Amino acid sequence: MEQEQKATAEKTKDLERLTTTKLREFALEKYPQIKGVHGMKKEELVAAIKAIEIEVGIREKEEEKKAPRQEIKKKVKEKKVVTLPEAKARMKELKGQREGALTSQDSKALQEVRFKIKKLKRLMRRLKEAS
Repeated sequence: MEQEQKATAEKTKDLERLTTTKLREFALEKYPQIKGVHGMKKEELVAAIKAIEIEVGIREKEEEKKAPRQEIKKKVKEKKVVTLPEAKARMKELKGQREGALTSQDSKALQEVRFKIKKLKRLMRRLKEAS
């Protein structure tokens, strides 16, 4: 009996390594009290098997070790409040840049300027709707 528990404990240490199909077979064979095995995902199966093993006494309750989170610093763009006259002035600048890109046949610059114009047009529409 004790050997069987040790063998099962060793077998279940590698639950994460097993495929979902093997986990389902294992759960059905060893722990028929787990319901809905075929509808569970791998993580759910592993958690259910571990819960039953802890309940039965085969596995000791593990304290979840949380890795220390590193502070993730995102660059946050500050939103500038733009008025309609400012947007119109910026549109004139961009159209001038577009003409320059067309004459120099710089497709990359042209693509960037067109994207900025498109974005600015959307902003201007929103500003007109808001006023």
